[in-house]
Amino acid sequence: MNKQEFVDRLADKTGLTKKEARKVLDTAVELIQQALAGNEPVNITGFGKFEPRARKASNRINPRTGEKFKVP
Repeated sequence: MNKQEFVDRLADKTGLTKKEARKVLDTAVELIQQALAGNEPVNITGFGKFEPRARKASNRINPRTGEKFKVP
């Protein structure tokens, strides 16, 4: 299911307009992103747990330029 399909189903189930449903979804995603950016886990019972994880940077090469760079 893509975002538009999700919005359509959310609107159908809740009686919201598609515009309102998109705003609800966008706001929920934004709040999760903000929490993760602040190193705060998000636990939605029955759905899932989102938590930031530290990873070592990895070295990559731009295939067009050959330039080396690190991906955090």
